[in-house]
Amino acid sequence: MILLVSHAGDDHLAPVLTELDRIGGAAVVVDTSTIPRSTAMCAEHTSSGDRWRLRTADGAWLDLRGCRSGWWRRALPSPLDPRIPDQGQAAWAVNETYEAMTGF
Repeated sequence: MILLVSHAGDDHLAPVLTELDRIGGAAVVVDTSTIPRSTAMCAEHTSSGDRWRLRTADGAWLDLRGCRSGWWRRALPSPLDPRIPDQGQAAWAVNETYEAMTGF
């Protein structure tokens, strides 16, 4: 599995997906601007090991142990959450979400 971190507005994404499909490469696209609304991150750390997963926009959980390659291109931050009335706190939440994703 190839993890493509990009977004629908990236004009390079469609040709990459077309080529991967042509050669039989399995790929999943993650749009970071949808975190945490429709995409989620989950990190589990136990004595038996670590597990990193993403819940994609369609609700499916992707275990990142199955990803062997990645393509990070023009990842977007999440928009401000309208449920957070203080603009400073909303901007902080956006930054923390983005930092979590880049570290993930």
